[in-house]
Amino acid sequence: MKYLALLGNVDSSILGIDLGDGFVIEEMTMVDFADMCEESFITADVWSKLDHEWGCVPLGSYYRPEYVYIIKKNLDDYPEFQGDPADIEAHMPYWEMQHKFHGKISKYLGDRINKLRLFKEGSIRISIEFYYADEDDELEMFSSMENTLFCENRLFSLNQNEVPLVNEYLSSQLIGKMPKYLEFSLSNFEQSYHVPHIEFEFLSLMISLEALLNDGKTELRLRVSRGCAVLLGED
Repeated sequence: MKYLALLGNVDSSILGIDLGDGFVIEEMTMVDFADMCEESFITADVWSKLDHEWGCVPLGSYYRPEYVYIIKKNLDDYPEFQGDPADIEAHMPYWEMQHKFHGKISKYLGDRINKLRLFKEGSIRISIEFYYADEDDELEMFSSMENTLFCENRLFSLNQNEVPLVNEYLSSQLIGKMPKYLEFSLSNFEQSYHVPHIEFEFLSLMISLEALLNDGKTELRLRVSRGCAVLLGED
């Protein structure tokens, strides 16, 4: 079994990022990716989604870029059912194991995406992901999941000197157990990418900022403005 995911709102600078755990980022021509989706993965409206929903054409651009950027991994430990596909009863325990396996991958890559968003502005995302088998260059899709963002398609782009800093940051442990106010702040930060209007996006970010800077003792306007001054100050 293999895993493939399309990254949205990124450029070639993402190729320098090390996601770890065997996940690699590669470039693929947009034409080849579209052909694969249409012919092997039976995905509808591919070109329209590449232009809009999947974030593969820069906002305001009048042309399509030559390449898209994908995450790939060979899943040697995937709990694949080897019996008779018609034997539903024997297959059922594998569905649960596969669901948990998918969840672990989503959690791992979701942590990486959140860290990249925290490092620098940009609506980097996993737009669609596939689990598939590759037998003699014949692709057979096992499952897929499409992800929707409602925020604007803001490009995530790194400078050359930022890449090693990002990789060092990503190599640290997963975002784990945190104080409740930090969990609440991060939750609202994540939510800002999934609300349908820019006004609600701004509101989610303000709630996140308030929770992050909340000491529970001073007036809200004072603690937010003071906290922002500390975060943005050079000294």
